[in-house]
Amino acid sequence: MKLKRAYSPGEVLNMKIPRFEFSGDWQTSIGNPAKSGVWIIWGASGNGKSSFVMQLGKELCKFGLVLYLSYEEGVNQTFQRRMDYLKMNEVQGKFRVV
Repeated sequence: MKLKRAYSPGEVLNMKIPRFEFSGDWQTSIGNPAKSGVWIIWGASGNGKSSFVMQLGKELCKFGLVLYLSYEEGVNQTFQRRMDYLKMNEVQGKFRVV
């Protein structure tokens, strides 16, 4: 939410922040996060960051288009296997890879 002026604490607490309405395991682990903002996914190599982010992207496809930026990993055989394993073809037309 873009701030255009100074707000009182009461005004901030009464703001209706647009949120994703997750369900199931996503609801349990993350709740209903704001539709705007930045998420940082951090961990050691091989801990499942890329798989987690791809699964999150698949979930976000329920709400609209998702653009997955694969700059660090690129599109390689490992990436292709992950897409197959996670059945990303189920979100064909809503999930795009750069």
